[in-house]
Amino acid sequence: YGFHNNFNYKNISLSIFIQGSYGNDIYNFTRREITSLNSLYRNQLASASDFYTAKNTNAKYPRPKAGQANQNLKVSSRFVENGSYLRIKNVQLGYTLPKKLTQQFDVSSLKIYGSVTNLHTFTSYSGYTPDIGSKNQNALMSGIDNGRYPDARVLTLGLNVDF
Repeated sequence: YGFHNNFNYKNISLSIFIQGSYGNDIYNFTRREITSLNSLYRNQLASASDFYTAKNTNAKYPRPKAGQANQNLKVSSRFVENGSYLRIKNVQLGYTLPKKLTQQFDVSSLKIYGSVTNLHTFTSYSGYTPDIGSKNQNALMSGIDNGRYPDARVLTLGLNVDF
């Protein structure tokens, strides 16, 4: 879903674009890899140290076990998360100089503006971004997060001049 609107008051303009997705699930493959405790030489999250032992029966993760027969590596619903999100995709604030001022420079219109792209994403998803697309560009692998890096936040200052 999305929402885009422009607001104008005298010489000030504000443009807002909000977009999101609701009701999708994401398999957090990255979290599976960094909490599986199946290899001696692989970094893990600090939270992965909360694994099952005889003294820690209410642990968050199962006990560590090396090798490919490790049950911690099996596909499991414990790595499925809510992928719903709301993102402030773009906000632009501008000011158009009065014609009386711009006519002195033989300019019909001059607008100064600033914008921010990818301002903020509201989500409960624990990965980098809930906007993941398809794993390895395969449409049959949609909804699997393999560590996709989020879109960059971009700050822009600009000047629109009409002659």
